Amino acid sequence: MNNKSGVLENIQEKILSNPYRVLGVTCDASIRDITRQSSRLKKYLLAEDVPEDFSFGKISELSRTIEDVDQAMQLLSTDEMRLQNALFWFWSHNPITDEPAFEMLKEGNAEGALDIWSKLVFESDTENIKPVTNKNASAFHNWCILKLILLLDNKTPSSRYKELATIISVEMSMLDSSSWQDFKDSIVDETYVISQEELESLFLRLLLDFQDVCKLPWNLGVLEFKAKKDFCSQALVSLRGEIKEEIDKFSDKTMKHAKADLDIYEFLAETPKRFKIASKIVSRDDAQFFITEMTDKVADVALSSAIDFYNHCSSKKLSNDYYKKSKGLLLTIQGMTKNKRILAKIDSNLEILEENEKLTLCHYCHSRKGEPDYNYHKTLFSVPLEVPRCRECYYIHKEMEDEASARETVRVILVVISVIVGLFTMIIGGFICYYLFKFLIFSVFWEPKKYSIVRKDNLDGFPPADHIHKVAMEAFMKALADRAGSR
Repeated sequence: MNNKSGVLENIQEKILSNPYRVLGVTCDASIRDITRQSSRLKKYLLAEDVPEDFSFGKISELSRTIEDVDQAMQLLSTDEMRLQNALFWFWSHNPITDEPAFEMLKEGNAEGALDIWSKLVFESDTENIKPVTNKNASAFHNWCILKLILLLDNKTPSSRYKELATIISVEMSMLDSSSWQDFKDSIVDETYVISQEELESLFLRLLLDFQDVCKLPWNLGVLEFKAKKDFCSQALVSLRGEIKEEIDKFSDKTMKHAKADLDIYEFLAETPKRFKIASKIVSRDDAQFFITEMTDKVADVALSSAIDFYNHCSSKKLSNDYYKKSKGLLLTIQGMTKNKRILAKIDSNLEILEENEKLTLCHYCHSRKGEPDYNYHKTLFSVPLEVPRCRECYYIHKEMEDEASARETVRVILVVISVIVGLFTMIIGGFICYYLFKFLIFSVFWEPKKYSIVRKDNLDGFPPADHIHKVAMEAFMKALADRAGSR
């Protein structure tokens, strides 16, 4: 069987794992019968055999061990525990009708057993419940237990809770009749004291979670039973306690952190559910009084939390959408309460919020809010300035800056290339100009003259260098000889 939540989880725990079922006895079995069955069952388990008993394994599978048997005995060790578990297991009170139905359950024929008990519970072909008598009291109880087991296989939530409502009506009819005493006496010792109202309230508390109450197709208050006032008052006390616990948490001044908005949203979402539970349990007037009382308290603390959240985020700049979140909280609270004092305070804070919101618009586009992480920072005359800027404008500016930086880099590279090319061009051009001018001047415009010189070697033009050197040496030696002769 798959695990399910809510009331179905309760059914699995209370019925399918019921200690009476584990031991294979009905809830009216005496302590002596229970002890005897425990010993018998252990022998079967040691022999790895499965006994035929009142565990009805063919209706819903059951796996048992010796440890399970010992634990079941512990759970049935007191009158109080036996009575609590008896509320969720079969009761053998009328052998004429109960025994044939039990035999069908042992064979796995749940519909046949249900048909036997249905004829004793409902008027023919109608959903009207018959009066409870000593002969059909166990049929009322057993029909409810079997329907709860079959309810686990119902996949449709709306149909499931409709059936659950009928089950509660039938069981409360039995518990609210004089047969409740027979039920109680067949399970616990006569010295154990419990009133009819306490037994009815016990059944409802064990079966229903408060979240399940609001899913019932009718108001629980329409049922007439002796424990109605006690059960409803306890339910309201529990709901009031849950809400007060949440209020105390948000009233704590240490709750001024950035994630407080998530908690308060969850709290505000859960509060209407609790109010719906109240309206399903008590009368309309009582529910209205409870809702009005708690709404004002919830709205007051929620308003305080919204203000704390805004101030915290504004000072720490932790969130870029805290204006929107704070405004959403205020509007949610405004729709909850009719208290004039709280409404006036909300209106005042909404006005302040709207004024502050205008101051944070992006300076560049004037359409989106500035975000602290993307603001423009500049120092002017040694004074640091911070200009509101949105994310979109930030990325546009960043793209513009990147493009300008790229253009500047390309410009510098072009200048360097131009200088290098210019220098190279100047050098090459200089050589070209030199040889061009030399050619033009010495070859075209200024041609060399032709000189005719008659020498001993009959050479024309300038003599070669070695000849000049020889002539100069001869002249030098002659001069030295002349000087020596004169002395």
